[in-house]
Amino acid sequence: MAGVPLKSAAKLDRSDQEYFDSKNPALMNNPLVEFIGEGIGSPEKNPFLGNALELLFRSIGGDPLGW
Repeated sequence: MAGVPLKSAAKLDRSDQEYFDSKNPALMNNPLVEFIGEGIGSPEKNPFLGNALELLFRSIGGDPLGW
């Protein structure tokens, strides 16, 4: 809605792919949204994170929402 690009660098297990696709079709069909997955390496990671307008970082521990 804000017109700001959204890039997601996250792990998505194969077992979660169907759920992910069913819950996010409008989001993933938006030209401003890019799902990078785990494909971001060390050289790209620092500028990717450092230049972000906002950063959402999920903790390594269990997720209380069960996501």
